[in-house]
Amino acid sequence: LQDMHNNTNYGIILNIYQTIDEMLLLVIAILCFRIFKFNTVLSISLLYLSKVLGLVIILVILYLYKGIKINYVSTFEDKLDYKKEVKRILKHNSYRSMIEVIKNSYYYISLIILYAVLNIHYHFQIDDIEKTLTFTYLYALGIINYLIYLAKLVSFRLPKDISVVNKLYQSFKMILTIMIILGIVSPLICKIIFFDPSKSIYLVMVNIMGIFILLYDMTYGYISNKRLISISLIIGLIMKIILIIPLINAFYRMGYNLLYGDVLSTIIAMFVSIIINYVYIRTGDNREEKYFEKILNVLYDNIILAIILILVQFIIPYDTDNYFRALGLIVIYLFISLVYIKLKNKK
Repeated sequence: LQDMHNNTNYGIILNIYQTIDEMLLLVIAILCFRIFKFNTVLSISLLYLSKVLGLVIILVILYLYKGIKINYVSTFEDKLDYKKEVKRILKHNSYRSMIEVIKNSYYYISLIILYAVLNIHYHFQIDDIEKTLTFTYLYALGIINYLIYLAKLVSFRLPKDISVVNKLYQSFKMILTIMIILGIVSPLICKIIFFDPSKSIYLVMVNIMGIFILLYDMTYGYISNKRLISISLIIGLIMKIILIIPLINAFYRMGYNLLYGDVLSTIIAMFVSIIINYVYIRTGDNREEKYFEKILNVLYDNIILAIILILVQFIIPYDTDNYFRALGLIVIYLFISLVYIKLKNKK
């Protein structure tokens, strides 16, 4: 389960591939949606090029690396047993693949159930449903996953001698600050990328869910008990299936966006799995560290940051009509956030 994190050849290759994939995805998205302004279907189709091109680049790198290695090494004492290596990789990564499949199932369930409920039960227009679901589960989730990936890269660079619980705490601390800032500037981001600041509510919703997605991924990365992984995954998925329709209906009766119920069902289901994983991790962690007060301090610091950024809005009002002004405001908010973080860390 730890190939992604370990300093092995396979881990290095996987890290390089993921980095290339994320960078290409961002470049292709900008080209499709901002520069050439292709239609939605074509733009979405082209996004998958990041996977293909990333694989091609990795194969070229491996080919060149192999060529360089052959130039320097004339003989090989140990020949590689490819059949044995493939079996080892498949066996070693089977549960990592299962975790990814189950996590993606949360999104597929959301898409299927929301489409059926909105169309059949509440008689929403199909075009409106498709636009809402596309924005939420493609654009917004794509942005959040990109930030989660960057947060993971930073968390992997934490000292190896600190406890697993401390790594989770540091990751939570970092992602919460990122999500607070993103939530505040989401109307500006939607203006710059999608020319529609009204869609920011969907970005904020998925933004909140992003905290739980990160912890969901990370807690599974530190568990070696395959039986516990299976139990945790199944319980979480069952919770998602049970809660999604009742929560959608509950938010509709309260007069709120139906997507709130769907996102909340994902958050609750993932949180249940996170708790199960955390109890196991905490049991195997011999270091007795008290994190309750630390988490309260993190929440307090981020509440202060949110208040500061909200107050800035009264001094420098949002302007989502002008593209360059919106871009300048994002830079200002990021600069203020960076100054606050620097000052806080000096204490």
